Amino acid sequence: MILFIIATASSFSWLFTYSDMSDAMVSGIVALNMSPKLFCVLIAVLLLFFGTFLEGTAICVLLVPVLWPVAMSMGLTAIEFGLIVCLAGVIGAMTPPVAVNIFSACSISKLSIGEVTRGELSFFMGFVMVLMLIALFPSFFTFMIT
Repeated sequence: MILFIIATASSFSWLFTYSDMSDAMVSGIVALNMSPKLFCVLIAVLLLFFGTFLEGTAICVLLVPVLWPVAMSMGLTAIEFGLIVCLAGVIGAMTPPVAVNIFSACSISKLSIGEVTRGELSFFMGFVMVLMLIALFPSFFTFMIT
């Protein structure tokens, strides 16, 4: 089951790369001329969206090389950007339809997908709130880590 999910996510990532959507995305983001906080929120939402369809490794391979130069030009540090990417990857792993963590928990616990999803809903909401706080105040969380 998990290998099927990874294969589907890999084929989507191949389609994303082959269609040159990444280059169009970078030029579109740079053309918006936005503040660093708004850019962090945009990255968080974008990574949450892609996290529902791709696994974390595919997101890192596809989007991080595309978004990192833009993040550097906005003045973000590697730790600030990495916090957003890592937490969005964790949230994406618990979001259907790919939801690798949910399928793993279902196969181990022998519970249905609905039961596991209901159980993880409060954790999901907490993760999303923390991600938005990190996106809005990245330097504060960088200070907390170091």
